[in-house]
Amino acid sequence: MTPAHAPFLLLALAGCLHGDGFSPVHDPLPWVDPFIGTGGKGFGEGSSFPGARAPWGMVAISPDTRTEGTHIPGFHNGGYWYEDHLITGFSHLHLQGTGAPDYGNVLFMPWDGFSEALTHDETREAPFDHANEEASPGYYAVTFDDGILAELTAGLRTGVHRYTFPAGTEPTVIVDLEHQIEERAPVEEDPNRVPAAFHLDPTTGVFTGTTQVTGALSGRTGGFLVHFWAQVEPPPATWGTWADADPVAGSAQAEGYHLGGWLGWPSSGEPTTVTVKVALSFVSPEAAAANWQAEPWVAGFDDRRRETETTWRAMLGHIPVQGGTDRERTIFYSSLYRTMLMPNLRSDADGSYVGFDGLLHVEPDDPFYSDMSLWDTYRTLHPLVDLAYPTWGSAFASSLVRMAQQSGGCLPRWPCGQGDSGSMVGDPADIVLADAAVKGIEGWDEQAGWEAAVLCADGEKPSTATSGGRGHIESYLGRGWIGSDEESGSVSKTMEFAVADGALAAWAAARGNEEDAARYGDRSRYYLNLWDQAEGFFRGRSSEGAFDDTIGWEGTSWEDAYTEGNAWQYLWLAPHDAARLADALGGREAALDLLDAFFLDSAEEEDTIWPELYYWHGNEPDLHVPFLYALLGDPARGAPWVRWVRETRYGTGADGIDGNDDGATLAAWYVLSALGLYPVTGTPTYALGPPVFPRAQVMMPDGVLTIVAPGSDQPATAAWWGADLDGVPIEGGTLTHDQLQGDVTLRHHLGPTVPMVESERPALP
Repeated sequence: MTPAHAPFLLLALAGCLHGDGFSPVHDPLPWVDPFIGTGGKGFGEGSSFPGARAPWGMVAISPDTRTEGTHIPGFHNGGYWYEDHLITGFSHLHLQGTGAPDYGNVLFMPWDGFSEALTHDETREAPFDHANEEASPGYYAVTFDDGILAELTAGLRTGVHRYTFPAGTEPTVIVDLEHQIEERAPVEEDPNRVPAAFHLDPTTGVFTGTTQVTGALSGRTGGFLVHFWAQVEPPPATWGTWADADPVAGSAQAEGYHLGGWLGWPSSGEPTTVTVKVALSFVSPEAAAANWQAEPWVAGFDDRRRETETTWRAMLGHIPVQGGTDRERTIFYSSLYRTMLMPNLRSDADGSYVGFDGLLHVEPDDPFYSDMSLWDTYRTLHPLVDLAYPTWGSAFASSLVRMAQQSGGCLPRWPCGQGDSGSMVGDPADIVLADAAVKGIEGWDEQAGWEAAVLCADGEKPSTATSGGRGHIESYLGRGWIGSDEESGSVSKTMEFAVADGALAAWAAARGNEEDAARYGDRSRYYLNLWDQAEGFFRGRSSEGAFDDTIGWEGTSWEDAYTEGNAWQYLWLAPHDAARLADALGGREAALDLLDAFFLDSAEEEDTIWPELYYWHGNEPDLHVPFLYALLGDPARGAPWVRWVRETRYGTGADGIDGNDDGATLAAWYVLSALGLYPVTGTPTYALGPPVFPRAQVMMPDGVLTIVAPGSDQPATAAWWGADLDGVPIEGGTLTHDQLQGDVTLRHHLGPTVPMVESERPALP
């Protein structure tokens, strides 16, 4: 059973795994709210989309919205922004929670009649009210102000639209192949631009086409082609196209850049229902048609919706919980839902896909995925998948290895579409592969993955490589840091390389290679070369060894040496080396006191649309910090701050995510935290913390992990003091992946809450 087909068979598996007598107390689907994270402003914008999607599928049909007048591109990275009241159409490709606009291609839109104005986004704007909008896993619906009802559902590579037009309207479906979320550059300014194509057979209602995706990330490697097959029922009575010129009624095919078409039906005294079946492929329109045929059990809209809901019910039911408040259940299952919205499936039902080398590959038993926001997702999403959904963990690891093989040998940094966007810093794919390896995830070519990881960890990227690589690796290896006079973000890059080397050391140890384990272990401590004892921070340091001069240094300003953060937020970025980090901070107790001060200052900050000065949950570098207490052996002391993050940085509204979800990084943080676990990614270690629910389970291939925390949902007894595993007390604040395997019970012990006393607040350094 391959990951591409397994979701539709997991319901039976989930039922078997509940054989110990435990069963979920509720259907998880009603607790999922896809609108969470679709709003927010500034750095608090979640960039989620509410549309129809199957778990880790190819198709994501969702509304793309606009604001009348000023249209703010940065608020529409996911296509939809909750503050908008205009929809320009429903496109079939979306990214989850990214910080850059991309995708939003192959757009369909129902309308009353046709006019030339409908060929442009800014004049094709249908008003709607959120009161007339609905979304749940695998389903989205909206009734526009003019009474047209649009319903969407999706499978792995397919989708179905159902439009209901009121009596007296002229039912019309617009097909816009120029639309995408990132505004396209003029043709004359884009040498990689490829014209789109549209072909209609009016007698059968089948229409096919091709368009190019060239967004903020995918466009960095020239973009890629997406192909579709679609069929309307009933067949249209009228039709036409436009292609870089005025619309032409009766035209059934066209090619061009500003391209699209329309299909129409006569007005009726009764409501008219039009169904549009659609399938995508990144190989060809013919392959898209074959993808539709590969889901033969789907007869129409309602069948497709039921199948996808069954899949979601099984996948979400993989982690059943009991107890908790309505708010906690909603946040938990909505977060778990979002963890399956990215990466995206790229291969067809027969295993065909276009690789990072631009060539056609056919691997029926090894589905190919892309769109991995690795600098973000290595911290939480991939470890969650490796723990609870290892079949997909294997598929994601295998995809990364093949990307390296197809692009000259190096692993990608932020793969988008069929190329590496190169976004962000560090070498995060090393950490993702190490995590899969040290946790025993099988089914991918680990040897090839190791060779790809060390190729660019130990030297310059080959001249033929088009992915990844470590910038200024010669400086990092030669002197132990990247000079601030060599590259911006020098502190961030040095520290991220050290984290990656810590993962390579753990991976080498798991492979039995003691020499490499020691070598990478030594390198994993290179971050200490940037420790400025006088200032008490990791700071930019020139290639000659001098620390940067900074006027008015306080550690809270954004400086050139830090990527998306400040000195306070990068102070803690050594989760793999917590003990030595504590030594640099003055010893374990001093480090714990400094953590207290950090969080107390964080709690005093107002949560605004701007980046926080101290703990910033809306971004990645310090996501692990609430669990650093546990890594230093005092998880009880950190437990209140884990709870504080959950209670203040997550919500049930459209602004319920603290920032870009970044490929479900923040969603996965909540899920793991709610289970009382946080991974030191790339190693077998988990830090412990207070869980949310009195009882939860994780269904794994070789058994069931049961997590019990009596009283966790009672404020009077919610303080966390420790845990045991099958009755054996856990010393310190960590356990390993192997300890969680098989049928085991992790029991958390809670007691009366001890309030924090302001007078006991540690002094800042």
